[in-house]
Amino acid sequence: MNNKRKLENDDDDDDDEAEQSPKSPLCVKRRQVIHDHSYPAYQPPKVYPVDILHFENRLHPNNLDVMVQTPNSRYKLNGFEEYSDDIFHHKLRIEKLYQPLHCLQNQPQINEMLRVILVRWLTEIHQKMNLCQETLFLSVNIIDRFLARMVIIPESLQIVGLTSLFIASKYEEMSSPTIIELLTCSEMTKVDRVLMQRLERIILKVLSFSLGAPSSLYFVEHYAAIDMHNSDAIHIGTYKKSLALCRLLLELFLQDYQLSQFKPSLLALCTWLLLTISDDDHQQRYISFIPEEYRDDILFEDCLDKVNQQLQKSLPPSTPNY
Repeated sequence: MNNKRKLENDDDDDDDEAEQSPKSPLCVKRRQVIHDHSYPAYQPPKVYPVDILHFENRLHPNNLDVMVQTPNSRYKLNGFEEYSDDIFHHKLRIEKLYQPLHCLQNQPQINEMLRVILVRWLTEIHQKMNLCQETLFLSVNIIDRFLARMVIIPESLQIVGLTSLFIASKYEEMSSPTIIELLTCSEMTKVDRVLMQRLERIILKVLSFSLGAPSSLYFVEHYAAIDMHNSDAIHIGTYKKSLALCRLLLELFLQDYQLSQFKPSLLALCTWLLLTISDDDHQQRYISFIPEEYRDDILFEDCLDKVNQQLQKSLPPSTPNY
């Protein structure tokens, strides 16, 4: 009899613990929706048009000179220059595996504008934390790949974005910020860090822990290195300024859902060609840069046209033509 009462008491304790335990994980299988109200409702920042306003100060010629004086040496293959072509071909081969096409197609409540707001907000957090540029690119790639596989609601979008930035910083940074630092910087201190830890495990499991996505930053560095290697000393400075401007524009293009449908190698090449070539010799340069097995002339023309339209809308009239 005592044993029976003890078992009943244990069952009651288990029920109490179940009632007090956190709700189900944020993420579930496709066609189910993520629900969790343990953090504040999503409050989007002020919406700006997708243009260069956010980058006007960074695009000032004096700031470009500073960027050129302290170039990013991330892709310098010190001692491994002979393998640069093999590395380039390898990244061309695998970039399709990491490119989420139409990631919003199966999202009933997430649209392109919400994605723009999220990426702009992440960019602000990224700059406040003084993280490397590659971290932001990987964060957006993680978000898009996650949205392509899971259905979420708008209230969960902000915490998904911040967790993606946390994962990317672990992968890219020498010293990544802690969860508390990210929550404090983003003014989301009411969010339980255990929630982010759970979501981090879910995102990594959904992505199969595969984070080595080639970014457009690598490809534009590669194209710029080729052009600078083949040019004379007079034009080196011009190419360096064009590279600095191109890196900022590619960061801006992260917000554009339509441009995200193009492969990073193609997007980087079109941006680089439009900034460095003043004539109509784009097709010939495309052939010289991209191996035949990876070419798609129709896709190249489409990407070139859309990037050109975005540049016309984005670049301030005072921006010098490099």
